[in-house]
Amino acid sequence: MSQLTGARLAGTFVTGGTTGDPPSTTTINFKITGFTVNLDERPQIDLTSGPDTMAHAVPGRRGLTTATVNARFDTTQFSTLETELGECAPGTLTIQAAATADCTSSTVYADQAWLTGFSVEASMDTAVDATLTFLMKVDEPS
Repeated sequence: MSQLTGARLAGTFVTGGTTGDPPSTTTINFKITGFTVNLDERPQIDLTSGPDTMAHAVPGRRGLTTATVNARFDTTQFSTLETELGECAPGTLTIQAAATADCTSSTVYADQAWLTGFSVEASMDTAVDATLTFLMKVDEPS
């Protein structure tokens, strides 16, 4: 598999698996060349009534949290991505900084995620550069 020089982020997506008995899961490993996490801001709901002399507001529900991951992976895993889009179960997304001689491996994110789309940017020999889009699980604080 091709490697991007200097890339220290690695990703793993374990598919949710809703087909088969028992449901089978597949692990997709990829190098991360970049990623962004988009968190919609929590709106404020205005509760101020006519006679109030001060504004009153409460926080609304948090919006959707999505991640866009630029990834490089082996072409043999491409069909797994297509299959995963047809599944309704969440998988487990893990983003880790790879270990080096000076640093141990550290986890950036590890939780449930749904693969909601992907696009292939380039394919060369046995490597594919793709953009993966995930809907992330974010718990509301109690």
